[in-house]
Amino acid sequence: MFTQVTEPVQETLQNVYTPFPLLAHIIFVVAAVAVFFIQFYRKGGIHYLLMAAATASTLITQMPGFSSSRTLIFILEIEEIVLCIGIIVFVILSAVKRKRNKLSDAAPSQDKEQGLSEKSQLEYQEEKLKEIKRTEEDIAKDPVDNAFEKGDSDLDIYL
Repeated sequence: MFTQVTEPVQETLQNVYTPFPLLAHIIFVVAAVAVFFIQFYRKGGIHYLLMAAATASTLITQMPGFSSSRTLIFILEIEEIVLCIGIIVFVILSAVKRKRNKLSDAAPSQDKEQGLSEKSQLEYQEEKLKEIKRTEEDIAKDPVDNAFEKGDSDLDIYL
């Protein structure tokens, strides 16, 4: 007798710019930003703040209508390009500064070696070898705890 009227089901396309659901995306962004802030606190590189900003700015993709707005997509692309260029510049500057500090730390010890007598130089070299062996033994004891202590790793940019 009575026919039930149903509304047509409208299928929506998945946003290609947002592969994660909103909650998963927020959790990912919060975790990544926390890691970048911790690294900034520990190591002080400005590039960590830029990486946090680049990660956080991806939340704009979750806005309704983002995939249909060419203006928002263009703004996000330009922002990400600028942030990535900034990250690269500050990583390079940080690496140069670190190498410069290493060289300046090594230079006084060389001057000290030149002023010593031959016997004193041997004693000094033996002391240096003992220090190196001690640090190697410490690292060998617990490599997980000492993995990030030296700060010599090129993997710093990924953490």
